[in-house]
Amino acid sequence: MSDLTNNPIGGPGNGGGGGGGGGGDRPQPMSHSPVSARVPERLSRGVPATGYLIAQSPKEILIDFVQAITRPQQVVARVVMSPVTAGEFATALQQNVEIFQTNHGPLPEASAAPQQPRPNVQEIYEQLKVSEDVHAGAYCNAVLISHSATEFCFDFITTFFPTSMVTSRVFLSAPNLPRFLASLKQTHQQWASGQRPPSA
Repeated sequence: MSDLTNNPIGGPGNGGGGGGGGGGDRPQPMSHSPVSARVPERLSRGVPATGYLIAQSPKEILIDFVQAITRPQQVVARVVMSPVTAGEFATALQQNVEIFQTNHGPLPEASAAPQQPRPNVQEIYEQLKVSEDVHAGAYCNAVLISHSATEFCFDFITTFFPTSMVTSRVFLSAPNLPRFLASLKQTHQQWASGQRPPSA
């Protein structure tokens, strides 16, 4: 494993208390600040994604990162987070885009996709391969964002006591960022207003 020492967005500042003993002892609070995160060896290389799908329910927001250059197209990472974490993710990503533009200029534009009838969710997933190890998803309550001149890296993290841990690492090219950010913001706004996304 390796360690990340940047401070991720999101995540609680304090961990849960320990178990109490007899004689009326109260649980003692344990302080845990997510200032670093362990990176399991199997996740250290990360996965590149060329697309994404974002869905929401009353309790969580799900992001499927897709690799469309393979046949069949496949979901290479599935991340599950609370709507609160998703809102923090969107805010931090907007800030990172602004930093990117200051350092590297405007984000390059992705090539426009051919105009076709929009498939519904079921039709989309009928064309996607979702392996068993990806199907259950990786939970996160914090996200660490970094970028180069060509791509962004997302480290999705759990900040549970005693050690914060990276649960998924995904790379997305810079041209895909504007649409991804817009979709993330829209999904979070739909959740906040109690709206459900259309099925088609």
